[in-house]
Amino acid sequence: MNQYEYLVQKVTFNNPTDASNRLSALGAQGWDVKYGTVSGGSIVLILQRPLDTPSPIRAAYKKAEAVKEKKEEEAKKEAARERMAKAREAKKAKANASKGA
Repeated sequence: MNQYEYLVQKVTFNNPTDASNRLSALGAQGWDVKYGTVSGGSIVLILQRPLDTPSPIRAAYKKAEAVKEKKEEEAKKEAARERMAKAREAKKAKANASKGA
């Protein structure tokens, strides 16, 4: 069973070139027009595409998420290293204190 995502897009005719460019960009990202209606000098379109359709926007989002996850993982590792270093220092201080006593 295919799953789809939907987008409602309002296209005005103030600048036909802009409207054409916007529709071309959406088509390049895998969007298909499912339904359209004219409303007050513009067209309201309902577009759909399969959820597994690759797009530059989705790829950028996934890359940003991966970078975020990597930074979080590195921060956790650094915090663990700091805790271990503090524990070693405390252990050394305790051993030195017991030697001096």
